[in-house]
Amino acid sequence: MLDMIIIGLGLCLSAALCAHFAQKRGRDPIVWFFLGILLGLLALILLFILPPATREKPVGPIETSASLPETGLNDSSWDQGKGTKEEVVAPQAHSLDPSDIPLVERDWFYLDADRTQVGPLLFADLQDQFKDGSVDSDTYLWSEGMKNWQYLKDLEELQSLLSDDAEV
Repeated sequence: MLDMIIIGLGLCLSAALCAHFAQKRGRDPIVWFFLGILLGLLALILLFILPPATREKPVGPIETSASLPETGLNDSSWDQGKGTKEEVVAPQAHSLDPSDIPLVERDWFYLDADRTQVGPLLFADLQDQFKDGSVDSDTYLWSEGMKNWQYLKDLEELQSLLSDDAEV
């Protein structure tokens, strides 16, 4: 009976260590916790034999590489101490000319105060965000047809449409 308790505690310790080191190496800690229970120390050894996992590129308008306009947001302080340096760029435009689409019919994205991407939003939803103060003139916006993220204050036509109280 004591042997079973010791083996169970050893497997739990192995599972906890696998989960901890899996997270540090960019792997799913839950999967590795269960592998630690099933395989014991073999899972821990396997975890260190495998190369660290690389982070996948985010899906959607935010990708890592190019940059926002010169604002100081491209330095590592932009990520607020998370230890990574990610920059925000607009995605590649599609083959149709999206600048022909009226502003009120586009899907919109914006960066909130924590520099987290929000969207896609319909124009009416963006207008609601503007009215409640989530979006203001110093908010970065992007929509298909734009080369880069831009401040709302630099998009005069859009700002005027958002400020308009009439229904769109």
